[in-house]
Amino acid sequence: MGLVVFHAAFLVKRLDVSRENLQARARAVEATIVPSRVAGPNGEYYDTALEVPLSLPAERIPDYVRNAFIVREDQQFRRHPGFNPVSLARAFLSNARRPADSSGGLVGGSTITMQLVKNLLLTQEQTLDRKVNEIILAAVVEMLFSKDEILAMYLNTAYFGAGAYGIEVAARRFFGRSVGYAPKVNLLEAAMLAHSVRRPSQLNPLSQRKAIEAKAHALIATMADEGYDIEAGQQARGRGDRDWSLDPFLFRDVAMRSLVPPDVRTRKDRVTMGFTIDTEAQLYAELAATDLLRRGRAGGYDSSAIVVLEPDGAIVALAIGHDYDGVDLVRNGRVSPGSTLKPFMFLCALEKGLRPGSLVEDEMREMRPGWTPKNFDGKYLGAISLDLALKKSRNTSAVALFDRFGPACFADVLARAGVELDDTEAPTAVLGSEHVSLLKLAAAYASLANGGKKVDPYAVRYARDKHGAVIYRRVPPPAPARIAAARPYCDLLDMLRNVTRRDGTGHNAAFAHPVYGKTGTSQKYRDALFAGFTGHYIAVVWLGRQARGDVSGRMTGGELPAEQFRWLMATLHQGKAAVSLDCKAPVAVAYQAARRTDQR
Repeated sequence: MGLVVFHAAFLVKRLDVSRENLQARARAVEATIVPSRVAGPNGEYYDTALEVPLSLPAERIPDYVRNAFIVREDQQFRRHPGFNPVSLARAFLSNARRPADSSGGLVGGSTITMQLVKNLLLTQEQTLDRKVNEIILAAVVEMLFSKDEILAMYLNTAYFGAGAYGIEVAARRFFGRSVGYAPKVNLLEAAMLAHSVRRPSQLNPLSQRKAIEAKAHALIATMADEGYDIEAGQQARGRGDRDWSLDPFLFRDVAMRSLVPPDVRTRKDRVTMGFTIDTEAQLYAELAATDLLRRGRAGGYDSSAIVVLEPDGAIVALAIGHDYDGVDLVRNGRVSPGSTLKPFMFLCALEKGLRPGSLVEDEMREMRPGWTPKNFDGKYLGAISLDLALKKSRNTSAVALFDRFGPACFADVLARAGVELDDTEAPTAVLGSEHVSLLKLAAAYASLANGGKKVDPYAVRYARDKHGAVIYRRVPPPAPARIAAARPYCDLLDMLRNVTRRDGTGHNAAFAHPVYGKTGTSQKYRDALFAGFTGHYIAVVWLGRQARGDVSGRMTGGELPAEQFRWLMATLHQGKAAVSLDCKAPVAVAYQAARRTDQR
């Protein structure tokens, strides 16, 4: 028994078996890419269609669909602990009687939970070792999830034939209907889907419609004999459009142009990739971006965009409020970040030995010949704490820190967070005069949300070849570089939390969960941003003008962008536990003594 527990612990650690990780894998949206020849010096590009939503939450799956799969695949599903000893014994005896030279390996006896484990964590290899690992991991999964959650993840990842992975895409491909949204599949169609997963390549509604329909009628009769309610799904429903849709074209293009792993991109055969996009986050990000631009148009703004990441860098949503014209606004469409870069200047000061309570000047002073920075409100508070200077976004204080510690310090901190500016020598850079991409800005804030560890955005979780074999699975870097030591990082985190509290410039972004972030507004109000994060998500919300000419509105990042951040995040956090990122830094930390570098 002790050996089994030890092996289970080894598997859990090696395969990263956790609730969060398995949920992420199970909801991955897939697309198939096909290499194509085109005229041009490079000679090759990839075509793809990204179909969403493909992953359904448990509550979206009707009972008659669940019951059809339970009766067909695993009648003891509601009662067993992840594996069925009787079925396993029968399978082992059956395999023992087979000739030693027979092909096919060890098969049979798998429960729905074991099949989920095989789909998400293991290979398709039919060996005794894999079967034992399957049993052990199934028991672990049963401890992490409810039965309905396990069944939903299984249905979202199972292969149904004809290139259809997941029950939602299978329903649309085979019947022109949905499982979770009107018009839904009926019971007969659900029963046909239940019969497709056993031998999907040989038996599915496209390959053998009459044969699978006859089997489906027999399954419905069995369901009735077993006492299941079969009336709810009996009525055939008319075909029609879904009652909502997504436009994930920007995500598709960003992912395909720059974020496909090199080993996958160079392959010459058909490849299916599992993307990081979260259909719920994408839907609400699109709604937020559209509403943001609708409310901003009166002020002369013509564009909006929202980037949502998870703390490890997974891109879960990319949305724009304006018409998509193929321009990669998020990655290459560089915008003025305004004061969203100030935290990195303050991090530089904290690394030099200052603390949140240390004083910094907030005064009118000519920093360069002919240039005197000004605050948004036109007021100056004198000597104030570092914490208050960031909370109130005092421009003169940020420039004073830049003048004191030098451009190299600012550029170094930014580079550690993954942001490179064209010109870091000018003090205006700390106020956001240079341009950055929204994706890089989101990744820099993700590094703050990720415990101060460098984050690189990614869009592909795994890839399979045309035979279904996994050829790529993203593995987190073993030791990501830290962007700052513990003490200055923790101090900055506390300061960013205060930005979103009462009287902070980001107070409109606050909701029930702890929020950390910073507002940003560019010169002449052409760009208004809020960049922030919780323990679950990072989001950058941007409203701006791409066309020539000035805006008539005086929008700041603490207004509509922060409000849309709050709505989007509050929506995505429903049902999630609040996570505080506040940390206690070790006391014994060596610091370089603060020194004043006179650059004037």
